[in-house]
This record gives sequence, structure tokens and C-alpha cells, in this order.
Amino acid sequence: MKGKGQFAEKRGAGSKCSSSSISRRQVCRCGDEVKLLKSNSSRNPGRMFWRCPNWDKELTCNYFRWADDDSEQNCRFDELQHYEQVIDEMKLKIAKLQRKLAGERTKMKAAICFVVMSVIMSLSVCILAVLNYQGMR
Repeated sequence: MKGKGQFAEKRGAGSKCSSSSISRRQVCRCGDEVKLLKSNSSRNPGRMFWRCPNWDKELTCNYFRWADDDSEQNCRFDELQHYEQVIDEMKLKIAKLQRKLAGERTKMKAAICFVVMSVIMSLSVCILAVLNYQGMR
């Protein structure tokens, strides 16, 4: 997966990538968004290609195109890789914040228990003081 620096370099000056070409959806004849996949064949190992998501169903349009035939799609793939990395980073941040929130909830429960116990103790002292005062009369 590419890092932020590599991604910025790829889209920098002289690059054929543009934000409008990257944001445009690639659809097949079925009208569905095509999937970007990696070839595992011995003839084209690791070569990226676009394919109809319905290729294994009976009513398929059999859409297929090599991704390296279209530099716009290569830019789109780089963009997808970048956003996958951003999503992974956000998931890590969310998990960290959830752990922090759980810790804060524990502290809050302890503080509430302390306050409740303090109120109970204060009321007990007040009640005993009132009973003592009445007993002295």
C-alpha cells in the first residue's frame, strides 16, 4: 500500500491524474461499478484488470479491461489505495478513542460512587447530630 508521500508524488505536477477523472465511477454494461482485481495467471501475474462484478452469474455482460491500458484508472487505483490507508488509520484512531472512552467511563463511575458515598456519609453525620441534639434535650 502506498504512503501519503508516494500518493502526493503520483498526483503532483506533470501527473495525468485529475480529481475529476479519479472521482468518476467506472461502470460496465450492466450498469454496476466494475471491480479492480489482480491477475493470478502465469501469463499476467500481478497485472491489474477491471471486471464486471456479475461475471460469475448467468446474465453477465463479460466486461473486462486491463487497468494499465488506461492511465486514468491507474490514478484511480492509487487513489483507492490511499483512501484504504486513510480508512485503516481512522479505524486505529477510533479503536484508540474507544479504549480511552472506556477508561474515562470507569473514572466517571468511580467519581459518582465517591460522590454518592460522600452524600450518604454527610447525611448520616447530620442525622446522628440531629438525634444527638434531640437526645440531649
